[in-house]
Amino acid sequence: MVKQGKFAQVKQQKHQKYKAKQAQLKQTQTIAPAQMMDFILVRHHLVNKAPALIEETNGRLLQEFMVLGNGNPWSLHTQLQQTLQQIDVNVPWQFYKIVADSWPQTKTFMLKEIPAIPLSQRIILEDDLSDLQFTELVAQKLASNWFINQFKQTPEQLRKTTDAQVEQLAQSFVVENHIDWSKVAELNQTVQLDEPLELDAGSQQWLAEVKKYV
Repeated sequence: MVKQGKFAQVKQQKHQKYKAKQAQLKQTQTIAPAQMMDFILVRHHLVNKAPALIEETNGRLLQEFMVLGNGNPWSLHTQLQQTLQQIDVNVPWQFYKIVADSWPQTKTFMLKEIPAIPLSQRIILEDDLSDLQFTELVAQKLASNWFINQFKQTPEQLRKTTDAQVEQLAQSFVVENHIDWSKVAELNQTVQLDEPLELDAGSQQWLAEVKKYV
């Protein structure tokens, strides 16, 4: 997590079902920009058929993405890159595997549902993001996180880390246009993550489940 509360905890199922029904009723009505986040998260819950951990993880990514929305049109590529960059380095690597495993479905949802949010001025997504581009963004984040966490006790060594080294590690993660998660897992065995502070109980439980994902 970047800051406490940045990843909103998924609502209780009964409450979500109620809000989903309300959202359906309002499909033809215009909503205020302040309602946009609740609307898209309810839509995500309504159409998502994934297990609870997958849904919650992608819902948290989606919320981060929506928070960064500014102006119109939005760039899917730029905004997703910024979203990944701002996620705390202490989020385990399994978070990115969950996101990557379900990226085709998440992207389809974004491209369909974000422009359909019934605002008075609809959001325009001006570009797409290929699977390879997404893989490269995730690999860059994984590589950057590894260097930061590996050398956090030796700041001088971390300062000596070059962009070329990060890029080289990122490229080594990608095999035939996909991330080699076995290599990511092996490399991260040497990394000790700091426990995020002041997390709500729901987020603590979610992180514990994310770490078990394979």
